[in-house]
Amino acid sequence: MQCPSCQFENMPGMAACGRCGAQLRLAAAAIDVQPPRASVRAKRLRRWFPWYRLAGGLRGAAARFLASQSPDFDWDWDRLPAGVFLRMALPGWPQRYLGQPQRGRVMLWLYVALLGLGILSIGTTFGALVLGTALAVHISSIMDVLWPAAHGWRTRSLAVLVCVTAVGAVVYLPPLWAVSQFVGVRRIALTAGPLHAGDAILYRPGGSAEVGDVVLYEIAEAGVQARTAAGYPAYYRVQGQFIDRIVAGPGQAIVWKQRRLQIDGQSSPYQPLHPAAVTADLQFTVPAGYYGILPSTQPQDAPPFPPEIWQVMSLVPQRQILGRVVLRQRPLWRWGRL
Repeated sequence: MQCPSCQFENMPGMAACGRCGAQLRLAAAAIDVQPPRASVRAKRLRRWFPWYRLAGGLRGAAARFLASQSPDFDWDWDRLPAGVFLRMALPGWPQRYLGQPQRGRVMLWLYVALLGLGILSIGTTFGALVLGTALAVHISSIMDVLWPAAHGWRTRSLAVLVCVTAVGAVVYLPPLWAVSQFVGVRRIALTAGPLHAGDAILYRPGGSAEVGDVVLYEIAEAGVQARTAAGYPAYYRVQGQFIDRIVAGPGQAIVWKQRRLQIDGQSSPYQPLHPAAVTADLQFTVPAGYYGILPSTQPQDAPPFPPEIWQVMSLVPQRQILGRVVLRQRPLWRWGRL
């Protein structure tokens, strides 16, 4: 085997030249001089979706802007192909694009596992921690790509901040806004009837509610002068958010006696979530623009209320219905509809 540097004839199989020490494996390797070419399908897609041209233009504009602003920022954009930036939307995708499939696979599946577990545990402290860890994996994927191309802590910090902000604005904010329009989460703080402290309740914000629906509603702050069971005058202040069932609509007459509900003189199939908590006998008509909701999900240590207080809390304006309860998501052994 002849050395390409000194033309010395070496024994076959030698890795380096015995005279000058030059590497012989590269000289014997077959090198394809034909560059890789895109397929017809890839060329057609690039005409329709010019992502590479757009990413290249943005990369060049960013490099020129940073170079003009401060010479302290040291960027090596040649180490980052234009397609890397668009692939930052998914953890592990940039690593696979740069020829690190194993690292990209680990980041992707770790992110997917944490994201799924966090969504299943949404509304709990554990779920928040898991979702935060999934976000950290995504940020780590971005940092892993940017770190070799940026030199110095200022350059690296700025690069990570800009890319993470862009990914958050494009990838995370639109889905979060869309989901918030259809699903909300409330975590129960105190045990009350069928609701237990720590339960995560999913509800659908807004929309129209009907008789029989379990809803999340709000009682506006109000003060009521009444008398206690012993006959002493007392001033009650009621307010807060509650979850219970709508038992009557506008114009319907409610009679609650001996823990039995009648609507317009007929026995109702709809009962409050915790009937045993409504201790007073009630009789009233729901005015227009209101719903009748017997607030039975009171804390276990709540004092007994006189009928006047129950009636005030049972008349809920339609505008104060925050949403219809979908199901109890956590804990899993109590998962299901209320």
